[in-house]
Amino acid sequence: MRKLGSEAGLSVTTLYNLFGNSDGILRALIDDAIDRVAEVLEREAQRENPLEQCHAVTTVSVRCMVEDETVYRPLGIASYERLARGGAAENRLSDRAAAIAKAAIEQAIGQGQLTAQLDPYLLAHQAYATWDRAFIHWAFGRIDGDEFRSRALYGMYVVLLGIATDAVRRQILDQLHELEQTLRQFRKKTDK
Repeated sequence: MRKLGSEAGLSVTTLYNLFGNSDGILRALIDDAIDRVAEVLEREAQRENPLEQCHAVTTVSVRCMVEDETVYRPLGIASYERLARGGAAENRLSDRAAAIAKAAIEQAIGQGQLTAQLDPYLLAHQAYATWDRAFIHWAFGRIDGDEFRSRALYGMYVVLLGIATDAVRRQILDQLHELEQTLRQFRKKTDK
């Protein structure tokens, strides 16, 4: 806190008054980062085709993280280290991304691309969970941005495949097969 206060030109007392503690500062930084990604998502992830919108939510959010990795990597690491210490998980990004994906899933159901057999809210959160897993690996430097994107998309398409109608099932399977080829290439590189 002393170092942060010194670099920010604020007293430690002011930092505690503004944020409470170091977890409060981390929450404020995460909130700001999430707001920036959400703004881009709301601007760029809107598509007429709901399946394209699900794809865009995944790719746009990954792109934002990778393009500004000096911000998002340390925040991801700090957030997961906090969670490992028993701190609360930050759900704002998952809630925002899942809300956009849920709306797209509901629209796809309405257009006959997906069936209504499963809960769109739970499906959207499951798709986010696969994105989050890829994010963890990326934040800790275990995979690069391209693999982050491929893993997140693969998880999202697997979720959608579970309720795909015959009309779009082949399209989703084709996307999955392309991603599998890409993911195999990543695995070959790491196996060497």
